[in-house]
Amino acid sequence: MGENTMTFDRSTMWDAITALATVSHSYASNNQRMLSKVFKNLNSLGLASPQMPQTVSIHPTIEATTGKVISKIT
Repeated sequence: MGENTMTFDRSTMWDAITALATVSHSYASNNQRMLSKVFKNLNSLGLASPQMPQTVSIHPTIEATTGKVISKIT
């Protein structure tokens, strides 16, 4: 079986980085809204406090073989 390879020139790489930044920002915004709702619900039940950490780190990665964006949320 032949192996699929992707070759990138400088322009293609910058296009991918720009697209990734856009996707990452959108993904982060959606997660922030979701976490805000969850925190609000927990707080209304007395299970959360404002002093709890409220930060999320998203580590976007592009798969070399498929070009798909993978994100690890911590």
